[in-house]
This record gives sequence, structure tokens and C-alpha cells, in this order.
Amino acid sequence: MAFVDHDLHIHSYLSPCAGEERYAQTLDRILCYAEDNGLGTVCVTDHFWDESVPGSSGMYEEQTYAHISCALPLPQSRNVRFLFGCEAEMDRYNTIAIAPEHYDRFDFIVIPTNHLHMSGFTCRGDEDVAERARLWCEQLDYVLEQDLPFEKIGIAHLTDTGIMAGKGYLDVLNRIPDEEYIRLFRKAADRGAGIELNFAWLNLPEDEMEVHLRPYRIAKEEGCRFYLGSDAHTPGKCGACYNASVMDTVGLPLYGQRSGPGGHILQRSRRQPREQPLESKNQGEVFMRRFVRLILACLFLFQFYSCSESKADMSETSAAADTVEGIPEETETESPYLDNIPDSVDFDGETCNMLIRTERIHDMFQEELIGEIVADAIWERTVQIEDRLSLSFTTAEMPSDASMWKNTIAGSVQAADGAYDIVFPDYWWGIELGG
Repeated sequence: MAFVDHDLHIHSYLSPCAGEERYAQTLDRILCYAEDNGLGTVCVTDHFWDESVPGSSGMYEEQTYAHISCALPLPQSRNVRFLFGCEAEMDRYNTIAIAPEHYDRFDFIVIPTNHLHMSGFTCRGDEDVAERARLWCEQLDYVLEQDLPFEKIGIAHLTDTGIMAGKGYLDVLNRIPDEEYIRLFRKAADRGAGIELNFAWLNLPEDEMEVHLRPYRIAKEEGCRFYLGSDAHTPGKCGACYNASVMDTVGLPLYGQRSGPGGHILQRSRRQPREQPLESKNQGEVFMRRFVRLILACLFLFQFYSCSESKADMSETSAAADTVEGIPEETETESPYLDNIPDSVDFDGETCNMLIRTERIHDMFQEELIGEIVADAIWERTVQIEDRLSLSFTTAEMPSDASMWKNTIAGSVQAADGAYDIVFPDYWWGIELGG
């Protein structure tokens, strides 16, 4: 079974649509919800209409940044990463309620493309099933064509009952052909937008559930990224229909360990692989080189962790030495880390080019010994790998700018220039989209 380790669509008391009940949905209650359910990441996403974007109406006239930012600073916990986001509305004229210059105010931005229940604001109100099906497709398509920071954009509750009153929303979803879903979700996958999994309908009859599942399964096949969002407006809704079976229901695979504070958010499905010709190397050689590069990347990360752990151990030993008479003589212990790379692996002096974030360069690579424990251990690790595999490392730096990294890596992959052998981006950015 897959796990649930985040909830990226939660409203607080600052969203007015839950009436008086909303006042119980405090930021501290949301944090407790995350801790009680073992969530590593949660994001508050109150309804928002940027005051610099014309067109707000009704309740949105008060849902300005000045209003929703009253949530800041967010309460913190050792075990939970609490993010600040918003649900930026979209009206019937395809106005998205957030100005480009304000994207960086938020960690995550949810955009509902199917809020078709607000007559006169998000739709005329008299649209029939066929027209609402067309609007569902057109509004999603419009969002995907915009210049948005898609690495932190989520498309909310695509099969929500707000599409049409009663059971009409099921007729709308049934009216959309597979071919249109495929086109839209392929575009969403290419952009890197997140598709929200919101499973308030798990207890529906089987035939109705299948209507919901069809678009998500197609999204999975097209390689979309997913995130989990309860869209809870009150404490009672936070965990009511939100459990570990959601990803299994859609057929998403089991992912690795919990992300925890600082981890990734968007779960990535895999598009069906396409055959790619091998022009200059045979398949065995390509596989071996890719395998060894993976091992190298793991060695860099694994040994950095080992160094940090050693530093902590030394601090504990030093503290103990102040209280215990007589420090036992150090004994050499066998390393628990096995070198099981075949002896035949020899790069014959080749250069391994690494691209590293400027802010993290000294965590991954050191040019020389400087007399600092962790830094010197990183230098020694690098030298050992170079000697063991007969290669040398070079580094290139780039600022922590997601768009710059994506463009650079995608350009290198498309040009097949082999500029970088190992890259160390922030995995929050979804760089795997570049190939």
C-alpha cells in the first residue's frame, strides 16, 4: 500500500466559505492534524484574489494577501514542514487571481479550473452538460498554456461536484473523451504541474467511482505528477476521507521513504517508456556507465551523511570525556560501508562533470584540505573515489533558480552534449522532467 505523507490543500479560518465552523480551523489545529497523522508536509491554501488583479467579486473582495497573510508566521514543528500557499481563483473570463510578480510570496499555488458553481462569476450559470464539459477542458488548457511556476502549481480537485449540481457533474466528466484527457494530461506532465488527488468520494458506488478514476488513471499513464489535498475547511474534514488507499485506488506505485521536512512534494508517475536508439555506444556499455554514475552520486550523498554523523559522534565523545575519568584508547574498526563496485571498472582518467547549486557547493565538493572535520572528510572522500575509479571530478556552479536549472539541463539533454554527468538540484523542483 502507498503512504500518505502530506496534505497540500487545507483551508484555515481565513477562508469564509465554511461559515462559523471555520473559526475552529486554526493554524495550530492544522499542525496538530499533521502531527497526529504522521504527515511530513502540510500547506495552508486559503482562498485568494490578488488585490492587484482586477475582477474580484463577492467573498473574494476580502480575500487579499493582506487578509490571508494573517496566517504568518506559521506555527512550526520538528516533524512537520508547514508551507504557506493559496488557492488562487479563476473566473469565467479566464482571469487567474494572482499577479506574476507575487508568485514568490507562496510556497505552493492551487488553481481550481473547475469551480463552475459560482454563477455569474466563474460561469454564466445556465450552461448545459456539453458546454460544461467544454469549459472543463478549455479552462484547464488555458492554465497549462500560461507562463506559471509549474514546479509549485497544483490543479485542484478535477472531479469535484462543483462542476455541475447534483449528479450532473458525472455526466460532464463522462462527456469528455479519452483523447481529450490524454492531450491535456500530456501537456500537464510536460509542464510539470501537479494534479490533485482528492478522494472525498471513496464511498461512492462503483460505477460512479470509475467516472472519477478515469481521468486520474489517464493522467498517471501520461506521466503526471500528483499531490494529495484534503481541501478541508474545518477540523472534522481534515482526515475524514483521506487515507493511505488513495494512491493505490488510482494505481500509483509505492514510493520511497517519507519526505519529511524539506522533502519533495509532488509524487511522479512514469509515462510509458519509448524506445530510444543507442547511436555511439552499445547497450551494455551505456548501462554500465549509467550504473556507475548512479553509484558515484550515492557515494557522494552517503558519505556526506556519514561525515555529518561522525561529527556528531565526536561531539558526544568530547562531552563524555569531560565527565569520565580516563578515555579508552581508540581502536580501529572495520568500515561498515562495502566497496562492491567490480575491480574491472576503470574510467582511464576520464573527467566526471558535476553541476551543483552555488549555495551547496561546499557540502558536496572541496578543493583542498582546510583543517575542518567535515570539509576535510569530503575532500578525502573525493580523492578516494578518484583513485579507486581512475577518474577526476570537475564542478560547475549555478544559483538555486529552478527555471534556470530546468532550462540548462533540458537544453543539455536535448542537445546530447554530455555537459554534465551528475547534477545536484533541489528535488523539490522536479528536475527529472528535463529527462
